Amino acid sequence: MSGHSSHGGGYEKDEGFGGVLLMIPVSMFLLFVYVLICWFGATTSLSREMAHKQVMGAEALHQPLQQFRDQEDSSMHAYGMKDSEKGMVRIPIDRAMELMVKDASAKSK
Repeated sequence: MSGHSSHGGGYEKDEGFGGVLLMIPVSMFLLFVYVLICWFGATTSLSREMAHKQVMGAEALHQPLQQFRDQEDSSMHAYGMKDSEKGMVRIPIDRAMELMVKDASAKSK
């Protein structure tokens, strides 16, 4: 038995695959964190883009309405010719109300 070498303890002293086995869950965790960051970034940028498009769409709808209101406002508060052949004129609504009050008070006296 002198040809046999004794290896000391009776168990294996190598680490085996401990480092590799530890790297697998760590790399899986890092991959999961990376996916979460990418997903959060994508949803945030998409929600900002959608909000921007909605605001721009609302402004595009608001502009014709504002032009219509401006035209109506100018027709209610400005003098103008409605029909030149018939001699019809347009007067501001405030002036028309004053004339109606004068006319009504003159009729009641």
